[in-house]
Amino acid sequence: DTGLTCGTSYAYTVEARKSGAQSGTYEYSPAAQVTASTKDCGNTTFNKPTGLKGEFISQTTIRLSWNPIHTSGYKGGYNIYKNGTLLARTRTDVESSTYTSTLYYDNSVRCPSTQRYQIELFEYDANWNIVPSGVLSDVLTVDGSSCPTPITKVISPNGGELYKTGDTIKIQWTATGLGSNNSVAVSVYKYSSNNNYYGVRPDFGITWYNDYTSGATLDTGSYDWTIPSSFATGQYIVFIAGSTAIQDTSDGPFSISSSNVSATLLDTVQAQLEQIKQALSKLR
Repeated sequence: DTGLTCGTSYAYTVEARKSGAQSGTYEYSPAAQVTASTKDCGNTTFNKPTGLKGEFISQTTIRLSWNPIHTSGYKGGYNIYKNGTLLARTRTDVESSTYTSTLYYDNSVRCPSTQRYQIELFEYDANWNIVPSGVLSDVLTVDGSSCPTPITKVISPNGGELYKTGDTIKIQWTATGLGSNNSVAVSVYKYSSNNNYYGVRPDFGITWYNDYTSGATLDTGSYDWTIPSSFATGQYIVFIAGSTAIQDTSDGPFSISSSNVSATLLDTVQAQLEQIKQALSKLR
């Protein structure tokens, strides 16, 4: 039955009939009445979305937020347009009464590009088809100059620590502002006084991919590294390099000695003498 009004109840009478013994006569069964209602079509007047805000939270992500204009029980959501093209839809979950559809993370950007966004309310009709409002928010321009500066920093070992082969040490670092789909190279190098490690093969290395959940970057990382028994004794540093060429090293070297007791003692004394030597050179 078409051409009905939204949110209206209708009563229908249903009966069966069959031909009688004489031509043109019918016998009717008792009539049965049923009632059916059409779905609520929602708003008939759409409001203009307001309060659209956006910011780069990493090298590859813009966080968008806006003011809600739907009410409890609203069956619909928002269309998100990027540079004039539909990017995504967020929906209001009326079943669980959680309204999280006024926040969106665009992980498809790359600094320092500039992006333009608009928001549009939509609703579902009686057949659950999407009906766009046609009323878009004002254009929001997110300038690429607002991109955060990526920062990588070695936390530990950060200089002066003493280890021996066979020990398990926790390498820790921070890598903020890198964004999704980026990685961090974590390397252990034999210490060089000029702190130049370009073109030098690390003694140990791993690649750590940035975790991304609901737009939030994993700002800290750690790796439990067991020093191989074959590892050469001496002084080492941790080198962190982000995929955006931001890098950091341990502030000073740490020492790795042999698990052999006598050798360990000798290596420890040598490491301490080296640290004293570096301290004295800074005083000159």
